[in-house]
Amino acid sequence: GMNGVRIYNNTFYSSLTTAETNRALIDIYENPSTTPAGSATGTKIFNNIFYTKNKIRNISISNACIPGFESDYNIFYCESGTPVFSVNGSQKTFAEWQALGYDTHSIVINPDFKDFTYFVPKKRLDHGKSLGNEFQSGLSPDAKWGTSDPAISAQNGTWQVGAFIYPKPENKPPVISISLADKGEGFISPATIDIDAIASDPDGYINKVEFYNGTAKLGESTSTPFSFTWKNVSAGTYSLKAVATDNQNSKTTSEPITLTVGNMPTSINNPTISNMPAAGNNGRNSVRLYPNPTKGIFQIDLSDSLLSEKNTVTIISLKGEILYTGLMMRDETNRQYDLSHAEAGSYIIMVKSNQAVFTGKFIKN
Repeated sequence: GMNGVRIYNNTFYSSLTTAETNRALIDIYENPSTTPAGSATGTKIFNNIFYTKNKIRNISISNACIPGFESDYNIFYCESGTPVFSVNGSQKTFAEWQALGYDTHSIVINPDFKDFTYFVPKKRLDHGKSLGNEFQSGLSPDAKWGTSDPAISAQNGTWQVGAFIYPKPENKPPVISISLADKGEGFISPATIDIDAIASDPDGYINKVEFYNGTAKLGESTSTPFSFTWKNVSAGTYSLKAVATDNQNSKTTSEPITLTVGNMPTSINNPTISNMPAAGNNGRNSVRLYPNPTKGIFQIDLSDSLLSEKNTVTIISLKGEILYTGLMMRDETNRQYDLSHAEAGSYIIMVKSNQAVFTGKFIKN
């Protein structure tokens, strides 16, 4: 009998049958060789792996040794069925053992050893409990026995069970990219710009995504979808980027996006555009809008003169609100637009090419 025995982070294995042994992997009993019998109370059993091929007992304890006995945060596995235990000679199933208040946080799973020579699990088993600084070290998964001490690893993160402790894995950085929700190439001051980020972490999770214009922080998002709306952006050229931070404080910066915000037109050379070229094209019939006035549905025609392969079409209210911005390809010739939802009033249309900006005003009844 020995009092106060602590059995922490061990790996127990047996291939014996009940015909070959009547002992448990751990037997707790009084020593009958002394008078009075030597006691064995206060035994603590934590963070161990118990593996049996046959249904021999994992833990056996007599009534006299129960005072102060604790067993929990262990892994049990029996190839032949449920793990078994014994209390004062009475065999118990795992469920019956737990009903007595023992191993209530322990689980029955296969520890999946790499082999049955060294009994190293194929991956870390984070099922243990912290046992304090005194018991932080265990064997490294690559420990070798020889004339020198085997390699050891310290517990890290959630405490692991068994004799072998996997070291803390090298953190993999997060991955992030950004895009603009508005795929159009033109923004007019005061602009509203929606920035979307796609962020992921290969071995953890994203803690936050921060959005920047150059080195100036615009804001951050801590949950998906990771996005930020930048409002009232004045005219100028900007470099946008986002920084993802994972659960281990590793950071990754996205590739930047450069965008230009232009000034809203302050004067209209041809304010009525009615089946005529828009202002700014020196009489060449490059852009036509009809009908004007319109009830909301109208056409824009493009011709090759002074236009680019990609042309940005922007529709703005006289209050400066952008109702639409998007691309129109030169080879489209014409496209129909629907502003039926807009209030009646006057609106500015701007078609921007690489060579010129065509502006005009139309009326929506």
